Amino acid sequence: MGVKGPGGLPERLRDLRGDLRRRRAASARDSRFRRYGAAMGWGWDEAAERMVGEIAGWPVSAYDGVDGTTVIVLHTPAAMSPLLVRPRVQGGSVAVELDGMVGLMTGDARFDAVYEVRAAEPWFATLVLSAEVRSALVAAPEQQWTTDGADLIAEGPMPRDPLDLLARMAALTAVLESVPWEAYSDPSVPPDKSEVAAALDRRENRLRHHAEAELVQRD
Repeated sequence: MGVKGPGGLPERLRDLRGDLRRRRAASARDSRFRRYGAAMGWGWDEAAERMVGEIAGWPVSAYDGVDGTTVIVLHTPAAMSPLLVRPRVQGGSVAVELDGMVGLMTGDARFDAVYEVRAAEPWFATLVLSAEVRSALVAAPEQQWTTDGADLIAEGPMPRDPLDLLARMAALTAVLESVPWEAYSDPSVPPDKSEVAAALDRRENRLRHHAEAELVQRD
């Protein structure tokens, strides 16, 4: 009968049952993502085992992570400065982190009570986490997200329905919309502060000239 493990079952039989349970769980998760994708008009990448689609013009994929989590990956045209935003652990001790990033507070009491921020370039975090972005992140289900080159990767609890997943994705697109993409001269290298400032000045000038042109046309 073979060597028996805990519970009196032969180890081989116990392993087979464990494999079967894992396959059934994986099949159920895939089925759920397929339904979510169908509900949002998206597809399913059979090889990568993930839902793929587009939201607000941004390519996105979602798949089952570890320990009952769901991972969302938004793809962008260029590399972003390292930035980490994660749910704040209440009452925990503050650990020293050797990740080369700096912890910061946004000054938004509602946001800072829910999330903590770490950034390689604090000015970039301040720029990206505008009031509108902070509001969108707080309104959506909690999730941890980080920039990883040209990807924005988020992880959070398994959603109860497609609307939860969509809300998380929508909050992440707000983050990407706040990145000054026009400041990039090389998509593989994030622009520095002076390049971003110059790009924002050019944007403001274009908007002002557009507004003045509209006033002239009305007259």
